[in-house]
Amino acid sequence: MANTDLSSYTRALSCVLCQDRKIKCDRRSPCFNCVKAKVECMPGKQAPPRKRRRMADQLFDKLAHFEQQLDQFIASDPTLLANVSASLAQDSPRVDTPLPLSQSLSKPAGKMVQSEDGARYMDSHLGAAIHEELRAIRAMLETDASLGEETPPPSDDLYATGFLTGSLASFQPDTVQAFTLWQLFLDRVNPLTKVIHTPSVQPYITEEASRIGSIPLNYQALRFAIFTLASVSMSESESQQKIGCSRQDAIRDYTQGTEIALRELNVMKNFDMVALQALVLYLLSLRNRHGKDTSWILTGTALRMAIKMGYHRDGELLGLSPFETEMRRRIWWHIMLQDVIHTLTSSLSCSEIPVSWDCKMPQNLNDADLFPGSVDPLKPRETPTEMGFCLIGYQLAKSILSLECLRGTAGLEIATIWNTEDVAGNPVASSILQRYMEDLDALDQALLHIERRYVSTSAGKVHAAAISLRRILVSKGREMMTPMMEQPERGTEIFTVQDNLFKILIIKNEMIAGFDEAMDSAGFLWYAKFQFQRGNFAVMTSRLQQKPVGCLADRAWRAVEAVYKFHTELFDMSDRPSMAQAYITLKSWQARREATGSSQTPDYINQLQLCWDCFNLPISNLDLTTPQTGDLNQLSRDNLETNWTLLGNLDPGREPYTGDVLIEGEKITAVGQIPNKAELERGPVIRVLEGRGGTLMSGLGDDHSHFTWNDGDLNRLGELNVEEHVLLTIKSAQCFLDSGYTMCFGAAAAKDRLDVVVRDAVNAGDIPGPRYLANSREIAKPEGELVAGITRFADGPQEMRDAIKYNIETIGVDNVKLSISGEEITEIRSAQDCYFSDEEIIACVDEAHKRGKRVCAHARARDSVKMCVKHGVDVIYHGSYVDDEGMKMVERDKDKNIVVPAINWLYATTYEADAFGYTYEAAEKAGYKRELDIAVAGDYGFAWTPHGTYARDLEHFVRMLGFTPHESIVAAIAGVAALMMRGHELGKIQPGYYADCILVDGDPLEDISILEDDDKLNVIIMNGRVHKAGRKEYIRDMSGSLSTGIPHHLTEDFPEKRPAMQKSY
Repeated sequence: MANTDLSSYTRALSCVLCQDRKIKCDRRSPCFNCVKAKVECMPGKQAPPRKRRRMADQLFDKLAHFEQQLDQFIASDPTLLANVSASLAQDSPRVDTPLPLSQSLSKPAGKMVQSEDGARYMDSHLGAAIHEELRAIRAMLETDASLGEETPPPSDDLYATGFLTGSLASFQPDTVQAFTLWQLFLDRVNPLTKVIHTPSVQPYITEEASRIGSIPLNYQALRFAIFTLASVSMSESESQQKIGCSRQDAIRDYTQGTEIALRELNVMKNFDMVALQALVLYLLSLRNRHGKDTSWILTGTALRMAIKMGYHRDGELLGLSPFETEMRRRIWWHIMLQDVIHTLTSSLSCSEIPVSWDCKMPQNLNDADLFPGSVDPLKPRETPTEMGFCLIGYQLAKSILSLECLRGTAGLEIATIWNTEDVAGNPVASSILQRYMEDLDALDQALLHIERRYVSTSAGKVHAAAISLRRILVSKGREMMTPMMEQPERGTEIFTVQDNLFKILIIKNEMIAGFDEAMDSAGFLWYAKFQFQRGNFAVMTSRLQQKPVGCLADRAWRAVEAVYKFHTELFDMSDRPSMAQAYITLKSWQARREATGSSQTPDYINQLQLCWDCFNLPISNLDLTTPQTGDLNQLSRDNLETNWTLLGNLDPGREPYTGDVLIEGEKITAVGQIPNKAELERGPVIRVLEGRGGTLMSGLGDDHSHFTWNDGDLNRLGELNVEEHVLLTIKSAQCFLDSGYTMCFGAAAAKDRLDVVVRDAVNAGDIPGPRYLANSREIAKPEGELVAGITRFADGPQEMRDAIKYNIETIGVDNVKLSISGEEITEIRSAQDCYFSDEEIIACVDEAHKRGKRVCAHARARDSVKMCVKHGVDVIYHGSYVDDEGMKMVERDKDKNIVVPAINWLYATTYEADAFGYTYEAAEKAGYKRELDIAVAGDYGFAWTPHGTYARDLEHFVRMLGFTPHESIVAAIAGVAALMMRGHELGKIQPGYYADCILVDGDPLEDISILEDDDKLNVIIMNGRVHKAGRKEYIRDMSGSLSTGIPHHLTEDFPEKRPAMQKSY
């Protein structure tokens, strides 16, 4: 883990080319864009010196007294100053008269706040307080990590000056893509928006590509807006699979197409319903691509265009047709809903629209009930329709707009968040709070009324999403309206306004997390992500540095975990806001770990740390790893193992000792002397296994695993039918476990999804196997194929990126494999040839690391090893022809990458492959004999390195490389646990570690070769469940003699030890 002092860290600048072209620079030297353009990469121009803000220690002092600043806003009212002492923070006497406070509660709120781009106004003092904290956080980031916000490049949106280049035809999808995107829109977007009449629009969507030019310009704009939102609704893997391009590229192209069409329409002066529909959908697609204030302004523009077109007046009053009336209502209320959302997130009040309006809410109708040109009155349905979700949203907007007390007063915030003793006893504050509670009850009833009439879970997933809205909003709303003096944590965790503000932020983020979960289960996560407020999340996680423990901290961390679960974009360290948020989160977790003393680290924190490390970013004094104080692993569900020789700690000088091990569930809970052992042994659900002096140690690990290799002719591997190949892969997984291996790092698969499918089946408990990080087909250049039919081809940096993204996003791999050099056993590809360019490796590593995945590479050639080290490949396989310079590079960067030359493969290829057609002379000529001096481990599944012989590497370490048996076991356990990023919970027989362990009949420290004999592995336990055991392990040893009976409950699901199968299949 990075532990670099940040005082020596200098923020890299974008190069001159990237600055001039206003594109993202990866800040390497040379950067990818300059390499691609084949120009010299020159350092960028130094930005003007920033005004340094306070240092971190000053910032924390400021935060400690922030209550004083928050409470003092009441003193900003001159009438209040006359009656309240100048500073509440100076313990002034309480003011008994409520009159000035009453005036403050009822008069308009408002506050000016400073930002990087000038002053701005906010109605909400809560929003202003959060804004000030964000400014303080940015100051800390600039001082502590040089991660302050950069000025974004100029926008190319519809309202920017200048014009986009390109024709509409250049952005058009083909007919198949258009149909795919249209179907996505109908499934994922239209149920949430309902601003178009799908039967009327569909003919323009499905038009053949050759006739696109005949489509009217307004419908072309609508087409592109629909395609943009459909692209936004997809994940990266879906985009690659469904339309054959990256999600980012699709959004960019279709957004530009929309903007060009709207500009050609002169949309600001074009009063056409289709053009307004296109604009509304276009603005929705821009959410999260602009700041919240910009989104509010742009939505306001659409609102005023709708007013200019008369949409604020109901169509019935204007004598319009039923069809047009209903469509105008849908568009108007969609705009109103978006305006309300943007207004509240901008910390402004929902003020009156500057004109009177009487547009009715849309009716409960399906699109099929509407017919253009029909004059017959429409009869709304009394059963659920397509409008369910939208009607809930429209009612929410209507209720918010009807709340007079939301319009520009600070009453609710004073009555709840700033509910000090002065406020709590004020009758005006109580009256305002009561009004709000009544308004919330009215909203609950109004939404419930719509649910009962028009919403049903049986009507589809969008209705399930609609039902979740009321539950989440009302329950969290009531909790936020609880005054500070009445909070259940008052006097234990809430003492000041600052503490209460922390709880409000927790509730807000819990609301977002709940909405994310509900929308994700319904298939609309893309829409939920629009509601995520990074500022609230950043302030809450920053507060966790000062509040690492407690009930509120526990709630906050559960919210943090939920946010990272659904917002995977926060793991992208190439995005500066995500990078800054990662810094805050990791620092706060460090504070929590130090405060609790816990060694357990959640998976998302590990992944976040990996993403941070992969981006080569330092974090001062931040180390989330668990100190290596022991070694080896665990046992089973409510099992008591007695009379074991425990090889549980492999530190130098630590000898094995006799003791007992208690396993509860999946983990070890006690080692050595077990409290209440006699009572536990009598328990009806405790299974007792006798060790009889055998050696209990952690399951072994392999860092170069090929589950899909066939122990035979690799040239026929690609020809194997998928059905037989699945069975072979399942057998390989079981074979590893039968051989005592509980951890495997996938090094490539023969078919796309074989590794992933078997990994998931093992994790689900459907089949036996080790813990596994899955891979897919190795990625190679067309001229670098090693084995026919098992390779994914890519040529050039972009194709490499696409292949990496496909493997990660679509297939779901844990690692990606590159085949960079040749292989002598193919007899057509020299192992000294290197096929990849620097640019291609840079692209692969960057694309994988952005997604938190690691890259491994087949690299025998001299140059291939150097390129791997230089560009950050995580695992380097073989390294056959590395020269002295390359060895020095490997030694220098040994903490950043792992070299795995595969010792048994080398030995067997040299001395044991003759029977399979590869002679000793050929191996010696290829240089494999030379390699034995530096080989490390792995690579089974060839004819001469069959599955089931994995432990031969351990003996080779001892006999050929001079390792002690102890050191050999450490390499096979602790090293692989670290490679799997789980050294804190795998690889040790210690409390808190997962119970993955083996009982060896003998002492491997005396004879390492016994680990190769499956008959010597008397017990194998995986994840706390017994995989293999014999009767003698079940039978209790009573005072030196064996009992004659085995209780039924001990044998019912404990099979007799099975004969080894791996050497026969």
